[in-house]
Amino acid sequence: MTGARVVAALDRAAGSDLVAVRAAEQARRMHAGLLLLHVSPWVVEDDRGPVLRDLAAATELAMRVVADQLVAAGAGRDELEVAWRVCSGEPAEMLVAAAGGARMVVAGRRSGRAPGMLLLGSVGAALRERCPVPLLLVPTSPEVVPVGAPGPVVLGLDGRPDSAGVVDAAFAEADRRGAPLLAVHVWEQPAPSSAWLHPDGPLHLSTAAEDETRLTAEILAGHRARHPDVDVRAVVRHGSVADSLLGAATSAQLLVVGRRPRRDRGHRGTGAVLGRRTPCPLLVQPVG
Repeated sequence: MTGARVVAALDRAAGSDLVAVRAAEQARRMHAGLLLLHVSPWVVEDDRGPVLRDLAAATELAMRVVADQLVAAGAGRDELEVAWRVCSGEPAEMLVAAAGGARMVVAGRRSGRAPGMLLLGSVGAALRERCPVPLLLVPTSPEVVPVGAPGPVVLGLDGRPDSAGVVDAAFAEADRRGAPLLAVHVWEQPAPSSAWLHPDGPLHLSTAAEDETRLTAEILAGHRARHPDVDVRAVVRHGSVADSLLGAATSAQLLVVGRRPRRDRGHRGTGAVLGRRTPCPLLVQPVG
C-alpha cells in the first residue's frame, strides 16, 4: 500500500472486528487507505510445526475475511483501499515501527476490569508512550452504551503553549464528523501564563479561575477562525483532570488528549487512567 494510510492493530481476541470497522470509518474521514496488521511472536517464516502452520493459516484467512467485509460494507461510498498483513515479531516494537509514515494507528482495548486485553497491557502502554503518530484507542467492551445521536468531540485542554497540535486535532475531528466540540480545561496547578504567577503572590481562587477562563478563550480563538463550522463550547474547572475528563467522555463520541515525550512526566498518570477507563474512543495526539 502506498500513500497516506491508517494502521489498524488487530489480534484474534473478541472485539477485533469492531476495531477494524472504526479504523475503516477513520480512514474514510481522512481520505486515507487502511492497513490491517496482525503481529504475533509465533508467526515465523521457517520451521513451523503443523499446529503453528494451521494457526497462521487461520489468522491469515480471518484477516482476508475482515478486509473483504470492510470493502463490501463501503460499496457505494467513497472507495476505501484495504490491505492486510500478518507478521512475526514483538508486537509493541512492530506496531511502533509500522506507525512510521502512517496518518494514525487504531488499536482496541478492554476496560481495566475485563478479563484479558485486545492488546496486552504492556503493548497498549508502549503504544501510548511511543506511538509517533496519533493513536486511536477503541473500547471493545464499553461500560457505557450511548443512546441517540452521537455526542460531542471532547478536547482535554491543558493550557500549555505547545498544545496547538492537540487542539488542531480535536477541531479537525469535530469538523470531519460534523460534531460539536467541547473543550474541557481542568487546572490542578497554575498554567504557564496563569495569574497564579502574579508578582504579588497567588491570587484568590475565583480570580485565578477567571484567568484560566481567559487563557482557554485565547487558545481556542485562532482555531475557531480556521474551523468556522464547528460549534465550540468551553468548560473550565478546578479539580481532578482524570475525573473531569472521564465525566465529560461519558456522553462523547471521542476524547482527544495530548501525550508528551517520556522525559516530560506531566500528566502521565492521567494518561494511563484515561487509557484504561475512557468509555468512548480515545485519541492520543503526540506533543513535541
